[in-house]
Amino acid sequence: CESADDPCDAFVAKFSRVGRLVYSSYLGGATGGDSATSLAVDGGGRAYVAGATTATDFPTTAGAFQEDAAPKGLGEPPYWGFVARIGPSDLVFADGFED
Repeated sequence: CESADDPCDAFVAKFSRVGRLVYSSYLGGATGGDSATSLAVDGGGRAYVAGATTATDFPTTAGAFQEDAAPKGLGEPPYWGFVARIGPSDLVFADGFED
């Protein structure tokens, strides 16, 4: 994403050793742009994704450090980071935080 006017989204996909899709997930809100910048995978096959977003409706999960992913009063465009853990069956957690 070059700017808030240039929306983009992130996704994660895991494939088996023979090329079959194990899981995939879209990360992003309907507004703004989302960019995945780091990825790690644990021994259980879950993906940990970190990145940045300008989406005011970036999805978070209950109990997240900041459940409202859209900080208020940061000016335009507001950028903030996110961390998500994605497993084979669903989004395990997503959390937004300010710079």
